[in-house]
Formats: sequence, C-alpha cells, structure tokens
Amino acid sequence: MIKINLIFRTKSINFLSFILLVMIIFFANVSAFKLDEYSAQPLTDLEKYINESPSVAAFGTNVHVVWNTWINSSVSEIYYKKSLDNGNSWENLTRLTYNTTQAIYPVISVFESTIHVAWKDFRNGNPEIYYVNSFDNGNTWNSPIRLTYNSSRSTNIYDISIASDDTHVYVIWKDYRSGSSEIFFKRSINKGKTWFDDQRLTTDYNPSYAPTFDFDKENIYVIFEDRDFKYNLDLLKSLDYGKTWSSKKHILESNPSGTLKNPKVYIENKTLYLVWEDDRSGNSLIYFCKSFDNGESWKDIQQITSSSTCSRNPNIYVSNDNILVIWREQKNGSFNAYYKTSSDRGKNWSEISNVTSNMNCYDIMFTGESNNIHIVWQDCPEPYYGDIWHMSNISYKPDTKPSPENNLIKNTPGFEFKIFLSVIFSLLLTKTIRLKKIKNKKR
Repeated sequence: MIKINLIFRTKSINFLSFILLVMIIFFANVSAFKLDEYSAQPLTDLEKYINESPSVAAFGTNVHVVWNTWINSSVSEIYYKKSLDNGNSWENLTRLTYNTTQAIYPVISVFESTIHVAWKDFRNGNPEIYYVNSFDNGNTWNSPIRLTYNSSRSTNIYDISIASDDTHVYVIWKDYRSGSSEIFFKRSINKGKTWFDDQRLTTDYNPSYAPTFDFDKENIYVIFEDRDFKYNLDLLKSLDYGKTWSSKKHILESNPSGTLKNPKVYIENKTLYLVWEDDRSGNSLIYFCKSFDNGESWKDIQQITSSSTCSRNPNIYVSNDNILVIWREQKNGSFNAYYKTSSDRGKNWSEISNVTSNMNCYDIMFTGESNNIHIVWQDCPEPYYGDIWHMSNISYKPDTKPSPENNLIKNTPGFEFKIFLSVIFSLLLTKTIRLKKIKNKKR
C-alpha cells in the first residue's frame, strides 16, 4: 500500500511538474499585443469626402488622431480628433487649417498634454512644412507657423516625421532643395515655441529616401535608404539632442540586384529594433533585426513574412519584451494590414494575423502606449470616398458574438487560456482516474 501511494504521488508530482513547464513555455509565447476587431470604428463624420493619411499618437488613456480631408479636387484641410478613454469614445472633430489650397500628410506627436502636428502645405505656392501645437490636450490650438522657407524651390518635401518629449520637438523629412533627395532635420527645445535652423544631414548627393527616426533622451537615431550603387540602409546619430551628427554609416547592404526599402526604427531599453522591406529572395518581404550598441552592429536578422505577394510598409512598436510588427499586403484583390507579435524581444514570433477581416486598409499607421495599441487607416468603401478608422487591442464587451472565422477574435488572450485550461483539466482527470483504478486493483 505504501509503495503504491509513493508511486502515485511521485507520478502525480512529475506530471504536475511537466504541466507547469508546459504552462511556462506556453505563456512565454503569448504576446500582450492581440488586436480586437470589435474596437474598430470610423472617426470621420463629415460628408463623403476623401479622408486620407491618418497619423496617431497616445499618452496614457488619451489618443490623438489627425488626417487630411479633400474638400474638393484642389483644397485639402487638416482635421483632428481625440479620445480620452483609450479609443472607446471620441470627441467632436477639430479643424486645424483654413486654406484655399492643399494641406496634406499630417503627422502627430504627444507628450502629456502637449500635442505637436506638422504637415506639408502649399499656401505659399511651393510646398513647405507647417506646424501647430496645443498645450491643453487638444482643447485649444495655437496659430500654425511655417517651419521651412524655400519659396524659390518648385521641388518637393516628402516623408515628414515628428517626435517629442517634455521640452524637445524633432522634425525630419526628405527634401530636394539641394538638387537631389537629401535628409533634413529641425528641432525645438521649448515645446515648439521657437525653432533652430534646418540641418541638412546628408551631403553626398546620393539619393536619400524614406527617413525614419527615434530617440532616447539626448540620443537620436536616423535610418534611411541610401541609393548609391546599391539600395543600402544607413544610420546617422546625434548624442547631444540633435546639435551635432555623426557621419553616415552603412548598416545593411543589399545584393547587387536587391533593394532595401521603407525602414522603421524603434528604441526600447537602449536597444534599437528595425524592420524593412527586402526583396533579396525575388519578392518584397519584411525583415527584422536589432542593435545593442547604439547602431554600430546589427544582429539576429530574421525574415518575418514569406508570402507569395509583396509585403509593404512595415512599422514596429516595442514595449518591454513585447514586439508588434504591422505591414500591408494585397491578397485576393484587396489590400489589408497584417501583423506578427513576439513576447521575447524577437527570438520567436506568432503566426500572421490580419488586422481586419472585411475591409481594405490604406495609409496604415499605429502607435503604442505601454501595452495599449492604437491603429488608424483609410478605408475606401466606394469611389471618391475614404473614411478613417481606428482599432485597438482593448475590448469593449461587444453586443454580438464573434464570428468563428474571425482571425482576430480567435487570437485574443482569453481564448487560448480557456482552451489550455480545458486540455489540462482533461489530462489531470484522466490521469487521476487511471491511477485510482491501478490502486484499486492492487488492493
């Protein structure tokens, strides 16, 4: 009897230890980033205009979105909308520009209650960058100011990005004022009240495209396409709040027939994370790598997608060990956004999920605040009409039951947990019954 009890206890302990190990492995690969399609809702309540190029920023539970709306074929204005409850409900629209020409491609950044918005504006005839801010969480806005002064130039400005902290505001863009495509930078150290002169960061007249940047305190990192004889990705960095800059450094080089395009960089806990488009295999796919030494070396290059269709426009967000990568693909005649997650800083990745199951996605942008994710995009339900949508990973208790084929709902954290517990309970019950039968027979 004693021997049987010891065997029973030993096997039970071993089995429970095995179950505990499985649970640790399982939950180590469950990412905090699981999108909730029930949170998706349109933000534009205007007439059926073309609304496009949304940009989103978040701080705490406050979510801020801007986009441009084409009033007619020649006039476009910048609109703003905010949510104070993580995107559950939204306040009324605010119009930020009143032009008789084009204001397009807005970008937004927020720190605490200070909001910064920059965009491309044609009010002076040629394209320039304009900027506006709010110091009271978007309740009131100051008058727009002009950031660039190159009216003699009929060429263009592209790829504007903006970022900020409590006092600093940084703007970066691609500019043709020098006769070739070069990267320019501008900064403010007093919340956008005054600005320093433009800084040209690339000077070799090789075409430079698609700048992306992020910063950590005084350290700013810029990565861009350098189209020399190859399509390379280059790094520039400043270690003094943008006062001075390093020489450019090749960080990734394509093969002779390949291209590296549309990089996006994110810094978290002194680690740089990078995603980009890469067609080394003959098809444009998304790749990932990271740097632990301020961008001097890059490791763990991984192919994130393997689709037969082209994967485009990747973006990345990191919070602690959790990573979210979103990109766009055309499948079955429609454009949609897809994503992958990692809960171990990019060592292992989830399966691919689609952001939405029933609409096209254009101009996809997203941001994160801790483990809260906010995605915005343009949907075009009919010709000459584009609507702006928002989605998050925050559930709002839907009124209807989820569709069984909905990829996002199946992948919410509660689903795996319930299935896992059901399997474990069944295994434990079966094991207990079998051991009990053995024990009874020995008697």
